[in-house]
Amino acid sequence: MKPFLLTFLLLIILSFSLSALPVQNPSIIHVYTNPDSLNFFWQKYIKNAVYELNPSSGFNDVSEIPVNNVVRYCLNEYYRTNGFNSLQKQQSIVPFYYIHVSDLISICNDHLNIKTLYVENLEEAVFNIKSLMIAFDPRILSFYHNDYPLANFTELEKITVYNQNLYEFKVNFFQNENKSVFINSILYQMKKRDNGSFYFLKSIYQMNPQYYKVLSSDFKPLVFNLDPLFINDLTYIGAEKNTLFFCVRDFLSGIFNIYSVDKFTMDTSQFKRIYLGKKLGYASVAYSNKMFSFSFSDETIYLDQNFKQINPKVANNRNENTQEFIFNNIKNSDHNKYGDFYLYSLADINNEFNNAPFNHTPVWGTWYKKLSDDYYSRLEIPSLLDNPYENFESVALGKDYTFYLSYIWSETLQKKLYSLNRIDLANYSLDKNLKISENDFPNLLATSDKQTVIMQRVNYQGYKFFYILNTD
Repeated sequence: MKPFLLTFLLLIILSFSLSALPVQNPSIIHVYTNPDSLNFFWQKYIKNAVYELNPSSGFNDVSEIPVNNVVRYCLNEYYRTNGFNSLQKQQSIVPFYYIHVSDLISICNDHLNIKTLYVENLEEAVFNIKSLMIAFDPRILSFYHNDYPLANFTELEKITVYNQNLYEFKVNFFQNENKSVFINSILYQMKKRDNGSFYFLKSIYQMNPQYYKVLSSDFKPLVFNLDPLFINDLTYIGAEKNTLFFCVRDFLSGIFNIYSVDKFTMDTSQFKRIYLGKKLGYASVAYSNKMFSFSFSDETIYLDQNFKQINPKVANNRNENTQEFIFNNIKNSDHNKYGDFYLYSLADINNEFNNAPFNHTPVWGTWYKKLSDDYYSRLEIPSLLDNPYENFESVALGKDYTFYLSYIWSETLQKKLYSLNRIDLANYSLDKNLKISENDFPNLLATSDKQTVIMQRVNYQGYKFFYILNTD
């Protein structure tokens, strides 16, 4: 459907206006830390931005903020200043309110300097082109809830005023109420108009590197400027030579945040932000053959390295004729774009789908199936079990190599002793004890090549932490 030109409103078309040109080399004029100033800006602007404006990793320009987040921000502001009692309401099991789009555009222009909206692409509210009304469920709004998780242990620390009417607001996030553990901060940059009002320019996310505790000097931590709430969904999606790619989808906005990591320097940068719609649906991301693939429930979208779309295509269903395995212990396994790998697991081989489980043949062994194969192969690896570290902990399957972590319990030290090992899938050979460690060893997550192992651990709060180990 083509955008409609509404002459008696500000344009509602498929475009955003740029907020302002970047401010060059600003100099500090003043820093405000008094509670009254902090509370005023927190209530009027910053709290709403923390909740709604792509809080997972910030934004370089307001044009990057999806329309769902912009509309939620505007609805929050309308609720803060006016409440919803004056709005038309449809009472049902789930109450819906109706608001005229001009009310939202006015707030949008005032707070974000955005004069146009993608109202046709709303996924969390419904726009009626005839009445110019937006129907919404108030439960989607953070301000509508008395207790919102992102508000926990957050403070606006200071306001820095620069020349050229540039203001910077530093928001700190802590792990606990007494603020003993600092996690990250967000710097919101705003511009002051001649009439005294403010509008957002950008936000910069800064993770506290000390929050990523280094387990030992052998494990190099990957520091992502990403909220811990979102880092739990961060996944390794592939590699291109010396660059590793990670991706997380911001569940508050639907934006895919792709990060690149130099595996030698450990430099981490946000490679790309991209929004492909379908915010409410399932999605998975992978990188291979110089292409990014975004798989949704109905299709897979392929983008090249410049993020230009190649071809959308319907996702293939799994081959139902593939030989199936039922494992009593799947801890020693990995499943990814290269295939399936099971390290010395007890399997029930099901060659006939109508067989009852007790007719299956239980077999111990190491099994491998490439992605293109329909059947598993049993790998005969000499000396796999001839190792004092006989307990298997985790497995990482790569294109040509598989790493696995094993351990033995030390009665003397009363803890686990770990051993990192590598299997060459081309020659079916084993390199034992690449690294021996008395320290806690993160779980193996993935491998990009013969030397590089990507690992992760989860702390007591359930937050993920990523590390890289070079085995050379």
